[in-house]
Order: sequence, then C-alpha cells, then structure tokens
Amino acid sequence: MSLANLSPVLEDFHVKAIFEGISGDLIAEPRRVSFYDGDMLIHRTPYEQLTDIKFREIGEKSFLDLCIEGGHIAFNLVESEDDSEFFYLHTKERIINQNEINEFLKENIRVEENRALLMFDRECITWMMDQRPFLFSGEYIKGALIGRLSQDFSHHEFGVLYVTNNRLFFNGRKGELRELPLESVRHCLLIDIDKKFRDVKSRKSYSLQFNQGELTVGVQSEFYGKIESFLNTFDEEIIEIERF
Repeated sequence: MSLANLSPVLEDFHVKAIFEGISGDLIAEPRRVSFYDGDMLIHRTPYEQLTDIKFREIGEKSFLDLCIEGGHIAFNLVESEDDSEFFYLHTKERIINQNEINEFLKENIRVEENRALLMFDRECITWMMDQRPFLFSGEYIKGALIGRLSQDFSHHEFGVLYVTNNRLFFNGRKGELRELPLESVRHCLLIDIDKKFRDVKSRKSYSLQFNQGELTVGVQSEFYGKIESFLNTFDEEIIEIERF
C-alpha cells in the first residue's frame, strides 16, 4: 500500500528565471511547465513530454534542465539557492514514475502500521529518490521527514531526517551527514513552535531535538500524523513534547 500518489500537489509554483536571454517567470502549472515574460507566453512543455528534469550549478548560477527526447531546454534560475532547488524538486515530483516509487518503497521501507505511510508522501519520496540514502546491508527505513539542519545562525542545510532499524541520521542536500546509533538516542524532544501559524502550504513548524541538542532538525508538516508516526518509531519513554 502506498499513499505516495494520493498526496495533493500545490497547484502552481513559480520562480524568476532567464530563458534565451529573456527574463521572466518559470511556472510549474498542474499539467506543464510554462515560461512567461509578463503576460506573454514564451515557452511551454507538458510534463508527459519530459524524460527527466535536472538541476545543476555553475559557479553561483543555478540551472534547470527540462530533458526531452533528443535534448534539453535550459533555464537560468535567479532565485536563492534554496528556492531554486525547491522548484527543481517540485517539478521533479510531477514526473516521478509511480512504478519506481513503489519499487523504492518495497526495497527500502518497512512500517508497522499503514498510518506511518503518511510520512512517505510524493514530496518526501521525491527528495529521498533524488538523493538516495546509503543503507547498510540489512538496514531499512522506518521513518523519514523533510527537514532543516541549522549549524549556526548563518548556515543551514535542507535534507531528509531518517530513522532506520540501526540509526538516526540527517542526509543533507549539500552533503552534510549527521548520525546517531539508534541505541544511543536516549531523549527526543518535540517542540510545537507555534500552534496557530501555518505556511502557504498549510504546514506547521516543529523542532526535533535528540539527546538535549546533540542533533536538532526543524521539520514542517501539514499533518500532525506524520510527526506522530515518526515519533512512534522510538520508545515512548524517551519522548517529550513541549507546546507553546
């Protein structure tokens, strides 16, 4: 059973971009990617024509390649590095093959209850498959949440927080890896940061702190059930929850 194909996708997602010397808006619409110069449509590609979507960086510039049969269409994304990569992952989410999703779930994930599948929605699966975690022989994933690891006030990294049958680890998009052996996780504090605030995707923000700050990751979710399912992979005696 998979909930990956049931998760709603945000209708539109757009970034500022440059295409063939023209500045405009690159928009991930429900059925296609379109580029506009103001109100004028410059380019449009339906998702079904795409064979792949790639993200690359050259120096300080970010590029999105829409791969089609026989070539690719390149856009220079002029947003922040984070926003550019989020747009890439959002468009990648639209074309990911359901059979590949099911195979990935079958090979790498074990859950004890169907509700835990809430964690593995299409967005999270896209992040996981785009940067696959290294798993040791006999290791399998019990839970996963998209999150943000803050190293200090000026440095952070987005990625996926995993719990397996052997360890807890954060796999960062830029290569940061923080891990704790599962038997060493003695305390997990969930901080419900603001019960009223939700972002544009209706997600609430939480902070997960393990072993009094040895590993701290900020996470967001539109369903508390995702967070609860992640916490349920640990012994309930080590869980502490603070709400403000």
